[in-house]
Amino acid sequence: MEQIIIELLDVKIFILILTTIVFIVFIIKSYRYYSYPSYLNLHQFHRLYCQRADDKEKCPFIPIDMFHRCENTHQYHTKSDLDCVSIYEYIQDFLCQNNEYINRSGPVCPFVPVAFKQKTIYFFISNDEYTNKTRFIQMIERCKNDFLCKLQPVNATKSKLVYKCLLILIRSLNIPHNLIDEIQTELKPTFIIQHGLMFGEFHQSSNSNAIRNENFYPFRTRTPLLVIRYMVANDLIFLNQKQKYSVEVRLQMINKYLNLYHSGLLYRSKVEHLQSAHDILAELNFSVKESIVPITDIHLN
Repeated sequence: MEQIIIELLDVKIFILILTTIVFIVFIIKSYRYYSYPSYLNLHQFHRLYCQRADDKEKCPFIPIDMFHRCENTHQYHTKSDLDCVSIYEYIQDFLCQNNEYINRSGPVCPFVPVAFKQKTIYFFISNDEYTNKTRFIQMIERCKNDFLCKLQPVNATKSKLVYKCLLILIRSLNIPHNLIDEIQTELKPTFIIQHGLMFGEFHQSSNSNAIRNENFYPFRTRTPLLVIRYMVANDLIFLNQKQKYSVEVRLQMINKYLNLYHSGLLYRSKVEHLQSAHDILAELNFSVKESIVPITDIHLN
């Protein structure tokens, strides 16, 4: 009898231990999937992942083909120990530098050198816990909210806020490049219309060309990225992409642009920006009127 009791106790202890382990695993997974992301500022990102990038002889900047259109965008990222280093180099050695192929003077991205100095560039590293579109979008939404409310500066003038940006590194092996494009296209209007934010995508298969050179593709990076930042006046060109968005969506984005302009919240805005926005608005409104067919023009058989 005593032996039976001992065996029963052993079974109960085993079940208790097993249940505890399962519960702990569940808590860990829930934390990974549903907790708020952890962010790194530029100094932390460099110290933890990118110090080897300072030695150009041991870790030279390796350029990507930016001159030929990519026909296969259904590619996946291949993880590497140099994923973070490649992004740091892309920022420092490409975006912050002049480049003859953008067909204008100044750095490839004029805002990045200032953001680099002000240390208002933030990073979030997304790994394999975001394995499908739904989870991936949930992560992006959390990042967007934190960008608006947590990452500094929050309450500042537009001349300060405009240099804040968040880079989401996509190291997941299950997110193809074309899905990144799809998610960016899907979420971008909401970012703009609701918050005045821009939402951009970078990856090795990107076919987004330079504004002044349709044969140059500067948005190609070895590690896929999504970038959140505040809208500026020159972003007007990205709000009227006919191949991506309907007339109705473009109208909403242009109206948001004009609201920001008239509220004084559009950085570096000039009169010519206002005129261009009104020209686009008039064109879109005309398209809406043209699409409405009067009843008298419909011939009934």
